[in-house]
Amino acid sequence: MKIRNALPSLPLTCLLATALLTVTIAQERSPRRGLPELPEAITSFGAAVEGEHLYIYSGHVGKAHDYSIENYSEHFRRINLNWSGGWEELPMQDPVQGSALVAYDGALYRVGGVHSKNERKELEDMHSTDHFARFDPKEKNGLFAKSCG
Repeated sequence: MKIRNALPSLPLTCLLATALLTVTIAQERSPRRGLPELPEAITSFGAAVEGEHLYIYSGHVGKAHDYSIENYSEHFRRINLNWSGGWEELPMQDPVQGSALVAYDGALYRVGGVHSKNERKELEDMHSTDHFARFDPKEKNGLFAKSCG
């Protein structure tokens, strides 16, 4: 009586390894079913969609009508709208609220906004900004501020 080799053949082993790798990759990059919550609650943020990503820039993180340097989000984030995964941090610049974030021709443009110069519990000292900045998602090289005035 002959005993066959208990190990599977090389082609079968390769096929099984490929199937396992395909399932693993599919689990890591599966179609999105809803969005995860942001790490912080924000209002008055800049937002735009460019390509497969939703971008969110800064915004207000304090109580309503309570303005101070501490009440601005110091985050610029994006999330892929088509595939699973979480929020990705991007290079941040000036924390502001009410900034316009516009997608045009493969880039994002940030215009204006409002910021405070006062500390918490000091008299509110809010100022409009004249900042204009561009972000190239393909380069992930950050926003480069350029004054409009």
